[in-house]
Order: sequence, then C-alpha cells, then structure tokens
Amino acid sequence: MNIDSLRKIGKELFFEIGETRLKPFASAAIGKGAGGDKTFPIDKQAEDIIITGLENLGEPLTIISEEAGTREIMPGGKKPYYQSALLLRVYGKNVIDKAVSAVMPVKKEVSFVVQKHKIPILSISSKFEMATQAHGGLQIGQCDDAKTIKSYLEAFGDFTKGEKGGWLIYGDHYPTQSEWKTRLYSDAAYGKKVRGYVIATMVAGGELIEEGGAE
Repeated sequence: MNIDSLRKIGKELFFEIGETRLKPFASAAIGKGAGGDKTFPIDKQAEDIIITGLENLGEPLTIISEEAGTREIMPGGKKPYYQSALLLRVYGKNVIDKAVSAVMPVKKEVSFVVQKHKIPILSISSKFEMATQAHGGLQIGQCDDAKTIKSYLEAFGDFTKGEKGGWLIYGDHYPTQSEWKTRLYSDAAYGKKVRGYVIATMVAGGELIEEGGAE
C-alpha cells in the first residue's frame, strides 16, 4: 500500500469535514456504533469517506472501525468468495508480561476465523498464545496447551489417578501433574507424540471437547 494513497484520503477527509469539526455537533445521535457508543452524523461521514477511499485502492484489507465494526475489502467483488471453499483470517498481537520483560513481548496472541463458502462449516474461530521469549517452562514457539491436552486425555481415559497415588498419564506414572507438564514442554519427542495421539484420536472419531471446555 502506498503511503501517498493514505495521505490523499486524509486530505479528502479534511476537505470534506474540516470546517464541520469546528462547529457544534448535532445533538441527536443517529444510532449506535459497533464500539457501543453513540454515532453522530460527523462520525458516520468521516468513516464513510475513509472506507470509500480504502475501497477505491483495490487492495485486500480488513478494516476495524469504531462505527462500522469489522469490514473486509476484497478486490474482485464476490468472485473470491465463490472461487474458494474456505477463507482463513489470522490476526496477531503482542502480549507483554512485565514480570518477564517490561519492553519485549513474551507471547504472541494469535486469533483466527475460518469462514466457509462451499462446505458444511458455518464459521469457527479460536485463539492461542505462542511464546516469543523463554519463560514459565515454555521455549520460543511453544504454546501453553497443557490444560487442553489434559482435557482430551481425560476424555480418552488416558489421564487418571493412580491406585497408590500420583497420576497415570498416557501410559506412564507421575507423582504430580506438574512433573508431567514439565516433560510435555521439555521433551520435544514426547510432546510431539502426545499431541499426535490426541489429534489422531480425534480424527478417528474420538470425543471432542465442547467449546470453552478446555483452555
């Protein structure tokens, strides 16, 4: 995207409502925006100018605005929707934990939305956090998925209390759950094996956890 194109939209915005912003607003709101607050005529006018300008750029964009909410711009009109079975939208934001670093993000929160067009899935969305710095037993690139893995193993009958104490987890005995979690993150081969088992069991028709049932 050319920065000059954005400057052009800014100039048009200033030209169209430059004087209006210096005058008293109309006291009556014309509705409620996606952000939850009142929408006044100048709010809608400003966003309409910006969104129209972005649409005219002919580039794929996802706009998140206070009034209109989330809006996708895709060149070619509706053609790309009919040319694809699935659309995947991925968003990411940095997460700072001052206990680890006051400057550098320690995690990346990634959220995604899958929308269908030709297959029997209406829409599904989820999010996960991936370590960008080693902390809390996690190495760079790892996700804190122990609770999720535990929930599936419990559903499959592979995460139970031992008869004489401790825990039987995926065929091995552990005095505490934290020892299993440490192995899950520190032993790459073991972690890959356990996660592969969970995925394979799900694909083979194992029980799925209801949304919100696992973290």
